[in-house]
This record gives sequence, C-alpha cells and structure tokens, in this order.
Amino acid sequence: MDKVKGRIKLKNGRYHVSLNNLFGSSFADFAREEDAKLWCAYKEDLSNQIIAFDAPIGNLITLDSAIEMKIAEALECELDHRTINSIENLKIHFAELLDKNMNEITYENLLNIANNLMKIEVKHGGSKNSGGTFKLPSKDTLMNRFKYLATVYGCLNKRGMSLTNHPLNVVNYLKTRV
Repeated sequence: MDKVKGRIKLKNGRYHVSLNNLFGSSFADFAREEDAKLWCAYKEDLSNQIIAFDAPIGNLITLDSAIEMKIAEALECELDHRTINSIENLKIHFAELLDKNMNEITYENLLNIANNLMKIEVKHGGSKNSGGTFKLPSKDTLMNRFKYLATVYGCLNKRGMSLTNHPLNVVNYLKTRV
C-alpha cells in the first residue's frame, strides 16, 4: 500500500472523515471542516510513517538469531536432545552465513555450502578424543543437515515471515546426486 488518503464528506451538517489503512479503518465527525482536515492529515501522516518504517522482518533477523529461535522452540516442545544438538550444529555447518540476514541467503549460497560439505571428512565412531575413522559424509547426512535448516525456515514462516525455503530445494538437489 502506498500513501494512505482519507476522505472528508459533509453528512447531516457535520464533516465525516473516513480513513482506511493496513491497520483498519478510522472514522470521526467534526463540526468544523478545518478540524476534519487537520485530523485527517494527522492520521494520514501517522499511517504513512508507520508504513515507511515497516522493514521486512527478513532484513532484521540473521541466520544466527533464527537458529536460536528454533532452538528455543525445540526446548519448549521438549524435543529429543539429539534433535536439539542437530539444530545447534547448524551454527557449525553454516558458520559463514550466521551474520547474514535471512532475506540475503540464496539458494546458490546454500548450494555452495552443500558442495563444500561433501568434501569435508567427518568422524565415525570412537570417542571424542580417540579412535574412529574419517570419511566423506553420506548423501543422507548432508540431506539431514539441510532438513534441519529447513525447519529453521519453517519456524520463521510459522511466525508470519514469508521466506522461500531454499534448504528444501537443496535437499531436492541432493536427492538427484549419486
């Protein structure tokens, strides 16, 4: 919606002002035309300032804070600790994007990360300090990382933010890889 404009009509000897905007409708009656014009101008200006200030939420939330929101939601829902750990590990796997606003993260950014993650060996078995073997991650491991990232996008979409869920597109891409 661009500029908000009010209407003034003479009704039954009084000046009736009506104003429609994103927040609803405002109506008022005045005995004097000057008062009606002043009130209308004030409400138009206020509405237009609010609209101009309203930045898309995707420009305000970084991937890091989105992951934190998803972790808080997971704790509130009392999800399994392994699920919560997997969400927390997104900060490791997608570290280069943590400071980016959600609207700035593209499919290409995520595809580059997927291609890089395919080349980094992961540890299987053993303890934290010893044992185990290193090998390239399986396609399923990569898909799971992007599925968890997709749940972060889903969390934001549930809260009214309209984002294209690029991680799901990467999962579809990974499905086609051998």
